[in-house]
Amino acid sequence: MRQAIGTALQFCCLVFLPLMVIFSINFYNFPLIVMPVSLLITIVIFSLGQVLKSE
Repeated sequence: MRQAIGTALQFCCLVFLPLMVIFSINFYNFPLIVMPVSLLITIVIFSLGQVLKSE
């Protein structure tokens, strides 16, 4: 069960961060601080997914 949750977390990180960047570039100008903060959040979530997959 933990491996499935870890895989899902990593999949969400790899899908939604690029989608947010594309959306930001094409449709809406986010404030500048949004991208680094979202990248840090993505790194934390991806690392959590890696920990869950390795257990």
